[in-house]
Amino acid sequence: MRFFVLLLILSSCVSDPSKQTRNAYLLEEEDSTLSEVIDDISILLDLYPISGEIDKNNLSYDLQRPSQYFSSGSNNEIRLHKLGQIRWLYVESLPSSVWPILNQYIENEDNLTVRISDPDEGIIETDIFNRKNREVKYRFKVEHGIRQASTELFFSELVKEDDSWAILDNDNSGADEFLRNLLDYFSSATVSQGTSLVALNLNQGRKSEVIKANDGKSFIKLSIGFARTWAALNRALKEAAIKVKDLNREEGYVLINYGLPGEEGILTRLRKSEPKEYKIIVRSSSEESTQIMLDSDKWNDELESLLSEINQSLS
Repeated sequence: MRFFVLLLILSSCVSDPSKQTRNAYLLEEEDSTLSEVIDDISILLDLYPISGEIDKNNLSYDLQRPSQYFSSGSNNEIRLHKLGQIRWLYVESLPSSVWPILNQYIENEDNLTVRISDPDEGIIETDIFNRKNREVKYRFKVEHGIRQASTELFFSELVKEDDSWAILDNDNSGADEFLRNLLDYFSSATVSQGTSLVALNLNQGRKSEVIKANDGKSFIKLSIGFARTWAALNRALKEAAIKVKDLNREEGYVLINYGLPGEEGILTRLRKSEPKEYKIIVRSSSEESTQIMLDSDKWNDELESLLSEINQSLS
């Protein structure tokens, strides 16, 4: 029995001569097809080309600064904003998450029911109810905010006059009280957990974008009017702790002192370069389009950093 086991082991260890010959042939054979493909590099498609000149000696290259489209925020803030007769809630969450919470809040109110809910237009309207012997209804407009992943929830109280509906003056309406209650509701609700699939298109709105012009300079393009842009800019400068020296709303400019930011950490707000005076210009190109630009003949990294910091703080 041991003899047969030993014989079986020895037979399995013996190599097949035909296999050895075939392996040697494969090792000696050159792959001409591969060399032809490598020589003819024109057939290769570079999906991620490197822009600019490459230093062949050091095998290094400089990457361009990525485009910044949105100002960003991640504090999950909820604020009530007022500008003249306009009232709106600012919520740091996507409109598709705000949409179901707003619908739920209206349905939970004793004297309110949803009559129109149009996620394509972002409009919610309540049924007509009586308030101080007048026919009244509420209208909400849900839009993407200036910051990334934020929502602006506009509120209007409409009153029936003859056969038409007019927006009621906020001094004579319950807009402020209603929005404060709505703010408290959003503060207690879990905004980040739910989302509405039918309202996903509302997430595509974009109100802030950094654009690089042909002359190499950058500016911020906002899809809002001058009044809101001016208020948002002043709020952004305060949030970014940028010192304002002078401002003139009629002429649309703000004078500031600014230096490049320091390293990340506790002393982030300190400047590693000596602050210089810069002039920010706010220019309205239409009723719902405004530009924020820096008045400078030459463009450099410090100006790019300043514009980026303003854009990140806009809301």
